[in-house]
Amino acid sequence: PLPPLPFPLLPPSLPPSLPHSLPPSLLWPVESAASHSLMNAPQRHELFDQEGDEKITFKKDTMLANAGTFTILREDHTLGNLMRTQLLRDPRVLFAGYKQPHPLEHYIEIRVQTDETSDPHVVILEAIEALRKEVRDLQGGFDKEVKQYQYQHHTHNV
Repeated sequence: PLPPLPFPLLPPSLPPSLPHSLPPSLLWPVESAASHSLMNAPQRHELFDQEGDEKITFKKDTMLANAGTFTILREDHTLGNLMRTQLLRDPRVLFAGYKQPHPLEHYIEIRVQTDETSDPHVVILEAIEALRKEVRDLQGGFDKEVKQYQYQHHTHNV
């Protein structure tokens, strides 16, 4: 058997059968939405380019040939996973992975290693361009389907 907790889970004045009716003062302390001190969301000013900040930086790996880490500011798992997936489609890429070091730090690191015939800079630029094309194609297909639906159902934007 487990030892008893050194504190009660519920105040003694509340019956254990009613945990859903806890008064707000006993719930987890959360500040108002206007205050960002306890929220994980970045401050709004942190989401915009700061003067002098480079959006993407590269650090060459000193231990492996044709390898390095790209740091991309103000991005998260959305871009990181897209880039990793696109990079791994390229046969010249031996390794591609990303991480967001901490949820409260608003940047990602993409690590890339290529074979001897290529360079991480080349494959990452090609991956970015391939993703741009894929997004343009997706947007074009979506727009086409919306127009077709509007035509068939006689709904037009006013």
